[in-house]
Formats: sequence, structure tokens, C-alpha cells
Amino acid sequence: MRILICVENLLMDGVKRVATVLGNELARTNDVAFFSMASTPSFFELNATLIKTSKPVNTGRSFHGSKPLTIYSSQIHDLIQTLIQGNYDIVILTAGLLTSFSPLIKAEVPQVQVIAWLHNNYETYMDNYYRNMQSEFIAGLRGADRVVVLTNHDVIRFSKIQSRTIKRLLCCNYGQK
Repeated sequence: MRILICVENLLMDGVKRVATVLGNELARTNDVAFFSMASTPSFFELNATLIKTSKPVNTGRSFHGSKPLTIYSSQIHDLIQTLIQGNYDIVILTAGLLTSFSPLIKAEVPQVQVIAWLHNNYETYMDNYYRNMQSEFIAGLRGADRVVVLTNHDVIRFSKIQSRTIKRLLCCNYGQK
């Protein structure tokens, strides 16, 4: 199975750490690559290829603004081209900004399975991080084939938007680098 894991960047951060642990574990039995919207090197050890967008965004921070589909149109185009050229089966979109890309991905690459993987709770995303891009975030959730969350509370809340929401725990050794 060919899997592409998308991140804003691979700087030291909890979401990026979990994404790299997951990707490295999946790479043991699958063909995995990481796609970064930044040109910065990975803080974490990777056991899979790192693909960087041709027009990097190197803010060092996670995006919490508005109009993500306009601001990141070049990076979305690169991501879609990577999915097409790499013939990926699954794309994992970490957090809300990348989740907002799912309708555009599905329109261009309908055969790819889009997984929105959320690392924070419903209220943090809706009331804080993505309050300025709620419509794009919600459209992204609806466009995903599956939404993965961390708690039962979040399954209940996100299931009202996307019925294919599940809770999963990552069972890997976080202490390994």
C-alpha cells in the first residue's frame, strides 16, 4: 500500500512527532512518504522519503488564519500532483489546515482514500485554531473518507459533521528517535 503523510513542517512539535512515529512504523510494511509544505529539514528521524513542496511556507508555526485554500493554492497543487504521480492509495492529512484540502484532493484524485487525523479536541479546533476557517475545515471533514480522533467525546462531536469518524490510539514507543 502506498501512503502519503502530509504535514505543515517537521519541526519539533507533538503533532509532527506522532506523524513521524506513525509513518516510520507504517513504513515497515508499506510504501510510505512524507509531504511537507516547508523546506526545513526534519527534526525527527524518518524511515521514509521526505517530499517537499516546490513553493515552501517556512513560518515555523501552524496556520490558524483564514482563506487557507487561497493562501496555500500552490502547495495544494503540489500535493495533488504528488498524489497523482506517486499513485498513492491513502493520504493522511494531519490537523485542520491540511484537512481543509480534502475536497480539492477528492475532486482531482477521487480514488485516493483521504484520512483526516486530528490531534486536538473538537472545541480547540472549532473555537480556537480554526475559528477563522471553520467553513473550509468543516468542508474538509465532510470530504474526508475517514476522520480519526483521540477521544470518545471527539467521536461524538465530529460524527455530527462526518459520520465516518473513529477513535484510534497510536501504540508506538514515543521514546525512540
